[in-house]
Amino acid sequence: MPENPRYFNVSEGWYETPTNLIEHPAKIAVVMATFVRKGQIEDVGGRRRNKEHIGKDSEYIRFTENKLDLIKFHLACLEHYDAGIDYELIIVDNSTDDEESAIFLKDYCEKKGIQFIQRPNTGFSFGAYNHIWKLFGKKYDYYLFHEQDIVPCKDGWLKEILLKFMSDRHIGAVGNVLEGYRGKDYFVNWGSFKSELLGEYLRSPNFRQCNLDGAFMFTSSRILEECGLQVIEMKLEAKENYESWNETPGLNELFWQHHILDKGYKLSSFGHNGKPDDVNYLFTNGIQYVDFGILDKLSNSQLAPMIHGQTLYCNKRMRKHFSWYNLKDF
Repeated sequence: MPENPRYFNVSEGWYETPTNLIEHPAKIAVVMATFVRKGQIEDVGGRRRNKEHIGKDSEYIRFTENKLDLIKFHLACLEHYDAGIDYELIIVDNSTDDEESAIFLKDYCEKKGIQFIQRPNTGFSFGAYNHIWKLFGKKYDYYLFHEQDIVPCKDGWLKEILLKFMSDRHIGAVGNVLEGYRGKDYFVNWGSFKSELLGEYLRSPNFRQCNLDGAFMFTSSRILEECGLQVIEMKLEAKENYESWNETPGLNELFWQHHILDKGYKLSSFGHNGKPDDVNYLFTNGIQYVDFGILDKLSNSQLAPMIHGQTLYCNKRMRKHFSWYNLKDF
């Protein structure tokens, strides 16, 4: 590793090795998309997963969570863990409906000197990412786009993501989980999918679909300038009916990187369909409910740089890992 990990080559992705450095600090924007519905409480579902469950059926679980509490936990993690490299935080709020949450976000950003941007609730979190890219463009060398549900969980988390992006000149984006591949038939048979939303891309003989889970994506402004993001500005048809999107939000999650793929770049991740690319990485895919009995103590090398924050409430090992956190103090 370089002696000064806060300085990186900013030639926008064309790296031979991660140690090919110049003395110019990379300008990285960490973009957190937020939205809290009235009452703050949401119903959440997920599956119990651990290494023994890979490739097998697993139990589906539902529980409720407080989204404002989760945002506070996320912000506390940003304060607690050293990212390893400098960055600027931008919080973009999709017109939060909950008054307490809206006040908290605005006051927190004013107190901390964080850029706080509000926009209409269109396009889900992906619309927020696209809005920020169009607003700031090449002001930043790199962008980390992420949802409010995923949190950094160890020192050096952002440096680790950047170095993974730098490790191969053909990587166009890095995320937590790689999903897919899916062929054309999957979408033709998907009742809510409208093929015209993808135009000629779906009809191309080179059609391929895989995607990084919507939890986070890291890429460079050069990639974004060349490829852009595929984002549909869907809207709620009834303001307080949070299921009334005029198009399914899944369209954005499944296709927001497809221009990057279409240009020939690769997607890289810390996990793949529940099976980590590196078996040492845990908690990469969804909320992890299972306590890993084989682990007496989690080391940083066993954790992906960011994990779903709900794991704090569901996993005994991670509650111990995050024992420094007290919601009442935040």
